[in-house]
Amino acid sequence: EEEKRETGSKEKSTYTGLPITTVTLIFPIIYLLRRPLEDYPDIFSLIWAGAMLAVGFLFVGKFHISKPSNKKLIFIIIFGLAIATAVGIIYGVSSK
Repeated sequence: EEEKRETGSKEKSTYTGLPITTVTLIFPIIYLLRRPLEDYPDIFSLIWAGAMLAVGFLFVGKFHISKPSNKKLIFIIIFGLAIATAVGIIYGVSSK
C-alpha cells in the first residue's frame, strides 16, 4: 500500500475487488427479504448462501472500483441509515 502511494499509481483512487464495507449494505438489504419469504425458508437460505458465496468471490476479484467522492459517500451513508431504519422498523428494535 505504501508503494502505491509513493509511486502515485491509479490504484490510489480505486479499490481492487469489492470493498469489505459494502457488506454493511448488501446483507441488510438481502435480510429484508426474510419476512416476505417466511413461508419459504429454504429459498431464503439459498439466497443468503448464494449472496455470501458471490460476495466472497467479489472480495478477492481482480477488478477495480473507484473510491467514492464526498458526495457519493454522503449518499452511501444516508442509504445505509435508511436500510438500518427499515430493518429496525420491519423486525422491531427491542430494548431487551
